[in-house]
Amino acid sequence: MNGPDGPELEALVASPVEHVGDPDPAIRRLAVSMLAGRAGDPEVSGRLLEVLAADPDGAVRAETAEILGSAPTAGVAAALLAAAEDTDVRVAEAAITALGEMGATPAIVARVTAAAVDGDADRLVREAAVAALGSLGDPGSIPVLLELLAGAPPQVRRRAVAALTVFDHPQIEPALRVAATDRNPMVREVAEMVVGHQRQADDRRAIPLTGPEPKGCPRTGGEQGQRAPGSGIPHRPASPGTPPNGRGKRPGWLGRSPVADQSAGEGVR
Repeated sequence: MNGPDGPELEALVASPVEHVGDPDPAIRRLAVSMLAGRAGDPEVSGRLLEVLAADPDGAVRAETAEILGSAPTAGVAAALLAAAEDTDVRVAEAAITALGEMGATPAIVARVTAAAVDGDADRLVREAAVAALGSLGDPGSIPVLLELLAGAPPQVRRRAVAALTVFDHPQIEPALRVAATDRNPMVREVAEMVVGHQRQADDRRAIPLTGPEPKGCPRTGGEQGQRAPGSGIPHRPASPGTPPNGRGKRPGWLGRSPVADQSAGEGVR
């Protein structure tokens, strides 16, 4: 069907929860998508958990997994961990991506890491897992990401470049400079973008200030005088109360990295 219209559409808009069990998978998927803004409601999330576990259509389950990632209600993390094992690649990819938004618990980090390093896993699932490691921001993922950057397939190496921009670690800058000479043009281009962004930041900091010191812009100390410990990489400290390497946080030496922004916006296919 082309989609609901007339009274059917009005009924769907009025009560999408009642339509997540519709016989038509297109209606079910549309109903699920309409519940995105209400996924934090325990009653709604409970219904979505039932859909994720039992709907026979992979596209519906994938849509549900993606939405549940923004609803940290009871049972969601466990359901997404189970969905990450789904035989439908769309569902597994969506679940892994959603897990990246849930917070770096040991179980989530372990499951996402396992998917990232699984050479037999579908490429899209591995890419989603590498991106999720960056979103989770767990420092224990740095060695895994560096290893993937050095030897994984090109699409996964590209994702590893973006994921590593989240962290501050002395091994990251040299690894990204090596990646900027990668044999694969896709990886090379992304790494060159990151390294070039860093060089521009270094050049701006190297320009001496002349004349009176601008108000609120000290030449030393504060944000401009700090570097990531042991890395030699200029670092913008997190705001007070922000945990280091938290979800979605990039080290200040990158500012707003176009690579990380692009990867974060690609989402589930």
